Amino acid sequence: MEVPSSHESLYFKIIKKKPIYIRNTYTVSNIERSEDIVTLNHMKALKADGFKSYCSTPLEYQGNMIGHTVLFSDQLRDFSDNEINMLQDQRHQIEKRLSQIKDEVIFILKK
Repeated sequence: MEVPSSHESLYFKIIKKKPIYIRNTYTVSNIERSEDIVTLNHMKALKADGFKSYCSTPLEYQGNMIGHTVLFSDQLRDFSDNEINMLQDQRHQIEKRLSQIKDEVIFILKK
C-alpha cells in the first residue's frame, strides 16, 4: 500500500503503531504534572476537554487487552479506594456485556 507523503504521520499512528495498554488500574491526580506515557500522549485532548485528573482501568476480553474505561474529573483530586473499586466493578460488567454481545452477533450471523 502506497501512502501519500502528506499522510505518512497519520498512517504510522493508525496502521503501524500499536496502542499502549496499561494492565493495571492507575490514577492521575494532576495531568499537568503527570509524566506517564498515556497522559503525555493525550495531554492536549485532556486539557481541551477540561479534565484535570482521571482514573483508568483496563478492559480485557478472553485475556486480551481491548481498551480502558476511564473516570475523568474536571477537578484536581485523588480518587478514593471506593471510587477505584466502583470503576473496577464497572469494568467487569462491561467485559461481561461485551462477551454477551459477541455471542449474540455470532448467533445472528449464523442464521
